[in-house]
Amino acid sequence: MEMHFVRAARSGRSAVKDTMEISRFPSRVRRTEEEAEVLERYGDRARIIEVTGDLFFAGTESLVRAVSELEDGVVFVVLDLRQVYDAGRLARQMITGLQRQLAAAGRELVLVTGEEAPALIVHPDAGPHGHAAPVPVFQGLGEAVEYCEDALLERYGAPISATERVPVTESPALDLLEEADRERLAALMEHRFHEDGDVIRRVGQRFGGVHFIVSGQINTIATNPLGERVRLNTLGAGMTFGELALGTADRQETTEKAVGEVEIMVLTPEAIEVLEQDDPALALQLWRALTRDAYSLVDRYLREAAVRLTY
Repeated sequence: MEMHFVRAARSGRSAVKDTMEISRFPSRVRRTEEEAEVLERYGDRARIIEVTGDLFFAGTESLVRAVSELEDGVVFVVLDLRQVYDAGRLARQMITGLQRQLAAAGRELVLVTGEEAPALIVHPDAGPHGHAAPVPVFQGLGEAVEYCEDALLERYGAPISATERVPVTESPALDLLEEADRERLAALMEHRFHEDGDVIRRVGQRFGGVHFIVSGQINTIATNPLGERVRLNTLGAGMTFGELALGTADRQETTEKAVGEVEIMVLTPEAIEVLEQDDPALALQLWRALTRDAYSLVDRYLREAAVRLTY
């Protein structure tokens, strides 16, 4: 049972530190309004259990108890084990048993181990009859949350996949415009394709137009105070980028990089100038629509920040 004093967990270093909904740490994937509404409604069905210290019999028993006390509606259980210092053989067996119980109830266990955490991978034969789906294991919490969000959207909503096309005339950013106006804007745009890894816009470049993503995904990358390149968010089909450069001295503040094959339509600065000269009323409607889209995004970020402050 690993309860001998030599192997017992160090005093005060084995505990379930916190239990929280995944909405406390939303992923960096920029969701559509429809997807955001689904996650807001069903986000409490995925929970994070943060564990710290040593996992031997007593500590793992408290972990299992914390999982068993979750509401029946919780379908995804994320164990954040990045602060676990040591784990015994019995802990691994107990977590394997926990995975079996969750799977039998139609629920899923997700592990976050970090780079230094002990190996707590569930045994391959964890499921009934020796067959079970592999337990998702991630080094970072953000990756695990993104996985749970995608799973919740598949279960309760209709997410836009990375391969689905959203014609520019159906872009949510242009919802305020009449169909004829959207068609005219599309006629002014340039059609572009990018391969996986292509840098579409680089930090510091001058304003290069408004980019409408027709298909594929794009990572927005910035440099943090430590000089490290970090992903801020991921944009998908139906979303836009590039217009924020107009509010920062016409300079691109982030790098936009293609994830897989990407198809975009670009309303170039030259096309915008032509539009403003030939049809200033439509140009004004365009900027109103883009401003509304930007404020909707800011509002969502503020609401997510408010959720974090409640914990």
